[in-house]
This record gives sequence, structure tokens and C-alpha cells, in this order.
Amino acid sequence: MLALLDLWHQMQGLLPVVRDYAVALALIAAALAVVSIAPGVRSKLAALLAACAVIATTIAYGVGLKRGADRVKADWDWTLEVEHREGEAARSDAERAVRVEPADSGVLANDAWNRDTKPARLR
Repeated sequence: MLALLDLWHQMQGLLPVVRDYAVALALIAAALAVVSIAPGVRSKLAALLAACAVIATTIAYGVGLKRGADRVKADWDWTLEVEHREGEAARSDAERAVRVEPADSGVLANDAWNRDTKPARLR
């Protein structure tokens, strides 16, 4: 029983694929059933062409969906990379602004108000 449940758990990964393409799979199965059951050659050929058309449309849709998802992922990755670079630049700028030079003097590096030159009573 446990092995059966494990198999069901593994099959749940295929559920979105089957759900998304269920109509196409049903149409293909119906057309192939007509091909095997139909008595005339013309009806078999028409059903076979319908099955091939559904297969080609499904493949084109799947390829387009994959390429679109890859494009969106690439855009997202590029945006994250830009954010990372901008964040690193902002961090290094902030560290430079707060850095104390020399180590024990208490003077701020690049102090815009030049507080180190003011008298102590005005600080």
C-alpha cells in the first residue's frame, strides 16, 4: 500500500501537464479512435489529419509557452542582477561615507559638513 501511495505522489507531478493538455489529448484520442473504427478511407484520412493538426497545434503551443517562460525568467534574472549590482554599489558608497580615517581619530571620511575642522564647542 505504501508503494502505491508513493507512486501516486510521483504521478502528481504530471497532473498539471495532463490538466493543461487534457482537451488536446482527448481530441487526439478521439481522432485516432475514429481512424481505427471508420469504414471509409476518406473518413480515416480526415480523422488522421485532424489528429495531426491537434498534435501540431499542441506542440506549437507548448514550444511557445516554454520560450515565453524562458524569456520571462531571463528578464527576471537580469533584473535581479541589476538590483544586486546597484545594491552592492549603494552598500560600498555607504561604507565609504561612514568609514573613519585614520582608525582612532574620530574624523569621518568625506564629511560634507566638515565637522572635524569645527571647534569642539560648536560641534
